[in-house]
Amino acid sequence: MTEKYALLFYTIKIVSFSASTWISHIAAYHILEGLRLRLTDRFLKAPLGDVEGHSIGEIKSIMVEKIENMEPPIAHMIPEGSGHILLPVISFIALLTLDWRIARTSLVTVPLSLVFMTLTMIISGKSFTQYDESNAHMNSTIVEYIEGIEVIKAFGRVGTSYEKYAKAILDYKKFVVKWLSSIWITMKMTFALFPSTLLGTLPVGLYLTMHGQLTILDVN
Repeated sequence: MTEKYALLFYTIKIVSFSASTWISHIAAYHILEGLRLRLTDRFLKAPLGDVEGHSIGEIKSIMVEKIENMEPPIAHMIPEGSGHILLPVISFIALLTLDWRIARTSLVTVPLSLVFMTLTMIISGKSFTQYDESNAHMNSTIVEYIEGIEVIKAFGRVGTSYEKYAKAILDYKKFVVKWLSSIWITMKMTFALFPSTLLGTLPVGLYLTMHGQLTILDVN
């Protein structure tokens, strides 16, 4: 009987998750479409000087990448985020019913992971702004190179233009690699520590069991 209920609830979970993900993705891309249409309308109605004040790469970055970056939180936050929040809460409540000391030690990795997360943000510093600038410059160079390839070939400027194009991409790559290398350890420590609740619960659970304060019957 228990197996039947387990299978039933698992099926409900899969169907509900699939439906919520499908609906959230439809909603997300409707929102992104609306944002791009509104942004396009703003550019069309804006003074020419204001539009020319932005590079092609910057406009592309806004229209494509920045708006696209809104898709994960919109499409995934509700169906996936709710589960990621609910499961730890239920697990913590279950541990509280077992033993409050076990429940408390399950949270020991949270402040540690927050410390490493803070260090990651501090080390990054102005890198977020520099990333946007580097990305916009690379996009501008790529678009300019592609759009002007016929003129470049006609006037024999392929070598010079390609060097500029290649340099923009290499500079972007070097910046990203340098940035990620500087935060690699702290970022990985954040991701590794946050879910590692056994670091606290295992030794405390063993200690309580060895001293007879927690038994197998309590767990069952």
